[in-house]
Amino acid sequence: IRGVGAAIGPILAWRIFGETDKAMHQAIGVAFFVASISYMFFSFTPNFLWAAPFVLIGHIGGAVQWVFSTTLLQKKVPDAFRGRVLSAEMTFFTIILSVSTYMTGAAIDGGVDPRTVAFVLGMLFMVPGFSWFLYLFILKNKAAY
Repeated sequence: IRGVGAAIGPILAWRIFGETDKAMHQAIGVAFFVASISYMFFSFTPNFLWAAPFVLIGHIGGAVQWVFSTTLLQKKVPDAFRGRVLSAEMTFFTIILSVSTYMTGAAIDGGVDPRTVAFVLGMLFMVPGFSWFLYLFILKNKAAY
């Protein structure tokens, strides 16, 4: 289910939002909330059949963020620096993934209900979503992107 979501997410987003830089910026913002809300709903599911669609939708959102942000980086960063920038992005991604995986495991090992952990993680994922929209619509000139 995760792989299907990751495979179709960017294709659907390109169809819905378009391929311009502005469209990809907007799609990334929406994708944060798609992923966040789907995992919040996932935390309430009683079984696999109910969980599967929310995992699918969550990974649609996650894939849109990753593919579109990487595409924008490749378009914007000069050739001479592209490898270093993408390596730095992957390094930060790996560090954040490692820390969040550790903290999730520690919470569950510490007795926190996995459904609560999933819900809180979904809520936390809204923070970068709100930050993204704050950046796009308040701090950055809309016409510039």
